[in-house]
Amino acid sequence: RNKLLNITMFIMLFSASLISVQFGNLSINKIGIIPFYGFILFNEFSRNKRLVIDKNNSIYFFFLVFTMISSMLAILQPVITVDGFTSTHVNYVIQTLLIYLPLLYLLTSSTHKKEYLDSFFKNLIIIIRIHAIFILLQFTIYTVFKVNISSLLYDQLLHGITGNKWTSHVYGTNIVLRASGLNYDPAFASYLLICGVIFDKNKVFRVLFWLCTALAQSRTGVICIFLIFLYNYFINIDFKNASKIKTNKFFGIIISIVILLILGFVISKSESLMIQINSITERIKDVFLNDSSQDISTVRHSTYPLLAIKCWAKFKNIVYYLFGVGPRSSGLALLQYSYNYPVNFAFSRNMYTSVWSIECDFAELLLGCGIIGFFFNYFQLFRFILNKNISIKLFGFAVFIMGFMYDFSLLTINVIMFIFIITMSYEVTYEYKSEK
Repeated sequence: RNKLLNITMFIMLFSASLISVQFGNLSINKIGIIPFYGFILFNEFSRNKRLVIDKNNSIYFFFLVFTMISSMLAILQPVITVDGFTSTHVNYVIQTLLIYLPLLYLLTSSTHKKEYLDSFFKNLIIIIRIHAIFILLQFTIYTVFKVNISSLLYDQLLHGITGNKWTSHVYGTNIVLRASGLNYDPAFASYLLICGVIFDKNKVFRVLFWLCTALAQSRTGVICIFLIFLYNYFINIDFKNASKIKTNKFFGIIISIVILLILGFVISKSESLMIQINSITERIKDVFLNDSSQDISTVRHSTYPLLAIKCWAKFKNIVYYLFGVGPRSSGLALLQYSYNYPVNFAFSRNMYTSVWSIECDFAELLLGCGIIGFFFNYFQLFRFILNKNISIKLFGFAVFIMGFMYDFSLLTINVIMFIFIITMSYEVTYEYKSEK
C-alpha cells in the first residue's frame, strides 16, 4: 500500500506541477489526479471505516461549493458570450463535484492522515527539486549553446503540447531568458519554488530555489521569498520570550547568510548570472515607478486590485455581486467594464474572444467568484496565517502575498495544496521533516 501510495502521489503532484501542459482539450494535471483518487477511495472504503464529515474543513468546503454555484450561474447568465465559456464552467463544476470535494472529505476524515501527509510532502519536495534542477539545466544549456531545452522538449519533440511557443524572454537592457523549466509561465514555476522554500528544510536547496526564481525572472517569486525570509527570521519572533529563542535558529540565520555570501561571490564571477540578476532587479524596480514609466505588464498588475473593486461596484446584476461572473472568467467582467469606463492598458486580441482570468487572485476572486467566494477564500487563508504550525503560517502568508501579483487560487496545484494543508492542520503536532 505504501509503495502504491507513493507512486500515485508522485503522479498526481508531478502532473499538477505541469500547469501549462495539455493533451488536446484535457489538462494533464486533472488526468494525473485519477490514480491517487482511485487509491484513496479504495484505501478508505476497504478498511470499512466510517467517514466522518468534520466541521473544521467547512470553510474551504463552502468556498468550493460556492465557486461551483458561480460556474452554474455563469452558464445561465454569461457576462459576455465567448468561445469555450460554457465548456470551461461545465468542466469546473465536474472536477469540483467529483474530485475536489470528495478528496477534501476523504483526506480530512481519514484516520490515516499521517501516511498521506508524509507521502505528500516527501513527493512534493522531490518534484520541486526536479523543477529547480531543470531550470538550472535550461539556463546553463541556453547560456553555453543557445539551445532552449524546454522549447526543444515541448515545441519540437512533443509538437507544442503546451499550446504555446516556448520563446519567453525579457527585453530590457539585455535580452534575458526566463528559465521557467517544465512550466510555460515563470510565475507557475515560482509558485512551486516558493512552496519549496517553505517545506524543504535543506538550506542549500532553499537558497537554490531563490536563485531559480531569479533565473525565471519572476518578480512574484523573488519578492515573496524575500518576504518569507523576513517574516520567518525577524517578524515572527515572540519578543516576550526572546531570551528563550533556540540557539539553532541563530545558527540557521548565520548559515543562510554564509550560503548567500558564497552564492553572491559565485554570481559576481559569472557574467551570465550577473545579467540575469540585474534584469530581475530592473523588473522589481519597475514596480515602484509611476504609471507612465512602467512597462505594460507592470501597469496591468499594479492596477488590477483597484480596477477589480471599481468593476465589482458597477455590477448591475445582484448575482454577479454575490457569485461573480464565474471562476477563471474574471477578465470578461473587466472587459465589459472597459466598454463604459477607461482603463490605462490595452487588451490583447484573444481577450475579446476567449475565456480568461485576471492575473491577480484578489481581482479574480472578487469578480469571478463574487463577494461570497472572495470571503471564504481569504477567511481560509487567514486561518492558515493564524495557525501555530510555522509551515502552515508561512504558506498562508505566501499565498496571500502572491495573490496580489498573480492568480493561483483556482489552479489544480493550489487546490491540492489547500486540501493537504487543511489536512495537515488537523494534526496539531505534525511537521514534515525533510531530509537534510
